[in-house]
Amino acid sequence: MKISNAVRILTGAAILSLVLLIAVSFAVDCKNCQIGDDELGIRKGTLMNEELVVPASSDALPEAGESETITRAFENSPPNIPHSIADFLPITLDDNSCIDCHHPDAAADFGATSVPASHLYDIRSGEQTDGELNGANYNCVMCHTPMTDAVPVIENSFEADFRNADDSSSSNLLDILNEGVE
Repeated sequence: MKISNAVRILTGAAILSLVLLIAVSFAVDCKNCQIGDDELGIRKGTLMNEELVVPASSDALPEAGESETITRAFENSPPNIPHSIADFLPITLDDNSCIDCHHPDAAADFGATSVPASHLYDIRSGEQTDGELNGANYNCVMCHTPMTDAVPVIENSFEADFRNADDSSSSNLLDILNEGVE
């Protein structure tokens, strides 16, 4: 006796429907099996307030001008901020103390790292900003994170691999932005 393809398809669909029905019934019966917001992620604290945000660290970060540059994590990654930023917060569009020392016209005088050309360029329009910080880059801590001596919550075994030696300390983003694009 030969079984038609239609019968095989219908039998498979019936079995799949039965499996889904059983799975849904278990999910419905498990109303008390919810994961609490204090069990999500590596934070292990409630997501409803900011009482537990980061692991403990000291406040003994160097002041601006007294710190050493930190090697970038990867090519064109935003460099870490190697000094305390407590006196610079909040950073707003109208009040950005970072740019006072890190603007290309001032960086050498302060011994600071200059913002790269990509911060003085509007990528969307493809135009230079006449030496002004692009408005999309005013909030430095959106990309640049302050260093800390906090113990990492999870182990990190990442190792950077730079194409050029200079890539560990400078940005060439505008030079390679369209790399591979025809």
